[in-house]
Amino acid sequence: MGRLWQVIKQPHYGWIILVSAFFVFACDSISERSMPYLIPSMEAELNLSHGEMGNIVAGYFIAFAIMNPVWGNLSDRIGPRKCILIGQCFIIAGLSGMGFTHSLISSLLFYILCGIGAAAQVTCAVAIISRWFGSNRRGRANGIFMSAVGVTVLTLGLVIPKILIDFSWRWSWWIFAIVVTIIIIFSWRLLVNNPEEKDLSPIGTNKEDLSLSPREDTKESLAKIEPKVTIKDIMKRMITCNLGGIFFAWGVGYIIFATFGVTYLQEMDWSAKEAARVFAIWGALSIPSAIIWGILADRLTKKYVLLIMLAIQAIGMFVFLSSNPVARYAGVSMVGFTYVGIFATMASAIGDYYEPKVIGTAFGIITGIMGAGLAVGPAIGGHLADMSGTLNTAFLFGLGALIVSFLLTLVLKKPAKRPAYIPNNQ
Repeated sequence: MGRLWQVIKQPHYGWIILVSAFFVFACDSISERSMPYLIPSMEAELNLSHGEMGNIVAGYFIAFAIMNPVWGNLSDRIGPRKCILIGQCFIIAGLSGMGFTHSLISSLLFYILCGIGAAAQVTCAVAIISRWFGSNRRGRANGIFMSAVGVTVLTLGLVIPKILIDFSWRWSWWIFAIVVTIIIIFSWRLLVNNPEEKDLSPIGTNKEDLSLSPREDTKESLAKIEPKVTIKDIMKRMITCNLGGIFFAWGVGYIIFATFGVTYLQEMDWSAKEAARVFAIWGALSIPSAIIWGILADRLTKKYVLLIMLAIQAIGMFVFLSSNPVARYAGVSMVGFTYVGIFATMASAIGDYYEPKVIGTAFGIITGIMGAGLAVGPAIGGHLADMSGTLNTAFLFGLGALIVSFLLTLVLKKPAKRPAYIPNNQ
């Protein structure tokens, strides 16, 4: 109790970084998770098919995939703070433009801008948390700030139906642009790249961590001895192929459910408000689950935590296809309870498998590969739905992708011991 009071009375600046990262991650969630709620209205007014809307979402994730390694590399070079702020400017421009769009092409271009900016929020938020939290605290820290996804999804599920009734889908995009503008002001004032800038060490570091870390007076000599690690070097590693395959397949499966879930329920004669309420439950469940899975990822083998979550999510997607309304609620709940946990565990796993000085680049690469899966999912799923006349086909394809992700996780090897903390001056 005394320790808790000390933290409350004189908080380590890392906790302020954690709160800031929460809102940074919310910027990605706003640009990504608002689209599923707005697809039916946009399809009706712009006269777009499922396949065309899938292409717009795919454009977002293609930009997201391409820019993740770029932002990751930049964060290692110039620091994550600058990258986050630049990315938020892209999101504001994209969200504002989406409110003015009148065609497939303009929607695609503006949503691509959102994807470029969102990549910076995800990659650089994880990079900055990795600098401020030791390895034994990183899982729960990732779980806490990534719970922003759940808060955002819950809020969107409650707010967007009211905006659609009182205004239009265009106003939704403009309101979200204003929200991100407010967040960028706080990001500019609060974010700090490294603990050294505040004369601090990361939260959770211990004597072993520090003994593994190079002293300031030896960093220059170490830089001469250690070869520079490039994106190409990281791409050649077997673990990159394994983790990349896991999260590519997961991205394909998850995003089909996330993109077309609300539309599917409305095609099953659910009202927009009812469908949004179901997915608000997703958001509500993902808030505590992000923290729960983050703590489990710190205490248990991340491989087995991933296997459990992937199994639950696959079962949830299968159950969602039932004609029973209760089963659909259960399916959404199962996916919502694991969604953020999978992403948080991925972020923590990257901190275990790669040396600290390249975490930003490594996370950018893995997230970029996952982004490719997120791009492929809506495009293929949308066109499968158009050809078959039902979204059931798209969901079955997504279920297959989740099973592939599960199988690839089975062969994931145990990580080698890595230093928990190496000072970085960027």
